[in-house]
Amino acid sequence: MKNDFIVDNLKYYSAEESAITGAMKLFEASLLNVAERAVRDAGFEVGSYIKEGYYHETPELMRFFDCIRTLQNNFTHVSTPAIRKLQEIYADPLFGIAPAMATTRNASAYTTDYRELRFATVSTMVDAVTIASDRSGPNWTIDKIMLAVDMKSLGVNLVGLGITVDLSGIETKGMTNPLATCMACEASVLSREPGEAAAMPGEHEVNWRVSPDVEDYGRRVIEGYRALFNRHAEIQVELPYVNPENAERLYEDSPSIFRCVNLNIDHVTGRADPYYHWAIKYTQSGFRVVDFYTNRIVTTQEWQRGMERG
Repeated sequence: MKNDFIVDNLKYYSAEESAITGAMKLFEASLLNVAERAVRDAGFEVGSYIKEGYYHETPELMRFFDCIRTLQNNFTHVSTPAIRKLQEIYADPLFGIAPAMATTRNASAYTTDYRELRFATVSTMVDAVTIASDRSGPNWTIDKIMLAVDMKSLGVNLVGLGITVDLSGIETKGMTNPLATCMACEASVLSREPGEAAAMPGEHEVNWRVSPDVEDYGRRVIEGYRALFNRHAEIQVELPYVNPENAERLYEDSPSIFRCVNLNIDHVTGRADPYYHWAIKYTQSGFRVVDFYTNRIVTTQEWQRGMERG
């Protein structure tokens, strides 16, 4: 007799993220020549940055990460086909609600009373967690950030899906333990803007417990990535919807839940440890999102090595 493989909202999220990140790795690696050309066109030298998220996995992804970070951290008025292509890709609503910085493609960007208009060659994107963090800083906590999320302004993106998963049911306790939101921020680390301080397949019968609103939102996110790949991919990128037939396989291929992401940065209050992180650990009560400040960025790989050392 076959055992059930229960797919709840969190496993659905993990399976969908697995599908998306697998496709994004191929997509971004295929764009490496474009990214290198854009850096040359802009007249920049490629910088070296801490490889967050999945970008440590291959030399191509590492190089691509450094190229995009270089373009995000520097501005030029030069506009070439390579630069315009990357501007269009990373300003796609799939990655957030609004550009965080003005570019030659978009003259306006996300500002607040304390966020001045900034300029970059390629902009990061503001998402619902960025805005909630801006509203709730500088002394961030998980509760403060999640309570500040505007559920009516999620857009259609991976972070919005994570929030929808975490807040979809009382049993997830997502408000105080936003596992999917933390995972989504880490998976989107190259495209998302941190907040600022104000001042085994075939062996189971699938028991599908995914909320209709989560499944609908997840389908729209997949459709957004498919549209992006259709417009810009240099190679064929397959991206399936998550369904009862493939959820177990995708979930088994998904990265570890033990993530760490530099969520926000406090350059206003003068604290010595301005980098605010969320991370996932296992406790007696199950998986928990914890938060902490440090004086540098802590990556998922460093977080996992720390857990291995105890």
